[in-house]
Amino acid sequence: MKLLTTVLNRLKISEFINTEEGRRAFENAQRDIVTLYPAISYLEQDDTNSTNTFKDSLLKVAVETGRIYTLEAVLTFQSANTSNGIGIALKVPPSVDFTFDWHHNTASSVKGGGYCNASGSVSADTSTVPAANSNIPLIGKGIIKAGASGDVVLQFRSESTDTVTLKGGLCVLRLMQVV
Repeated sequence: MKLLTTVLNRLKISEFINTEEGRRAFENAQRDIVTLYPAISYLEQDDTNSTNTFKDSLLKVAVETGRIYTLEAVLTFQSANTSNGIGIALKVPPSVDFTFDWHHNTASSVKGGGYCNASGSVSADTSTVPAANSNIPLIGKGIIKAGASGDVVLQFRSESTDTVTLKGGLCVLRLMQVV
């Protein structure tokens, strides 16, 4: 984002930018670039948790005060035991309103879901998985209204004390500014 802003700043033409029309055009171009280029957080390595206490994952994206965003999560997880699932939550800065909807497999052909609207609250949890140590998809979408700047962090936990793993290379958060 800083690179794009730098490029825009260098493109300023002093006679044009000092006019009201020029300032509006520059502000619109900055907003359009922010909207066109989402913030993406990609999990490069496996991230594990063997407790039923939420842990911050390595996935996070930054929000700015007064902005509205859509957030998408495409995750893949594994559980060491078929009778153990994963719990997912979002940790957000204070004064941030959001809703988030999750969809996941609870059995080989059964879809489950959940939602969250409070920081650190369970939004998706599976009590079982179709097969131990196999990739299970977990997809989420939501909207965020940032009343404060800070990081939105994906949190996760085991439903028991068996290990759950967010799979490196197969987990992405994508934040897109709307306003």
